[in-house]
Amino acid sequence: MIAANREAGLHTLVLLDLKEDGRFLTANEALRYLMEMGGANFPRTALVCVVGGAGSSNPVVRADCAERLAAADLGPPLHSLVVPGTLHFAEREALLRFAGAPPDALPPPS
Repeated sequence: MIAANREAGLHTLVLLDLKEDGRFLTANEALRYLMEMGGANFPRTALVCVVGGAGSSNPVVRADCAERLAAADLGPPLHSLVVPGTLHFAEREALLRFAGAPPDALPPPS
């Protein structure tokens, strides 16, 4: 679904849940799985936004390439991922300002 949405320029929301052993799946683990299994459909340079602790007093919102986020401290679960499709200029600005996206992780403005 992520690959099809990326190809169509659509955003994808990925809600992470429990693993089989009862632990929460973290964004770091999910990103590693996606990079391993996705191949060309989910490259290490894919732009991703991670939301952790939504609704808590200490939420984390980070945007960067998948490879860097997989190694980052994203706070405790529950995590969600947003894999952006084509970005509107306002979305691009929001990722830079509010999610700390480094400019090199974002596609050039269209």
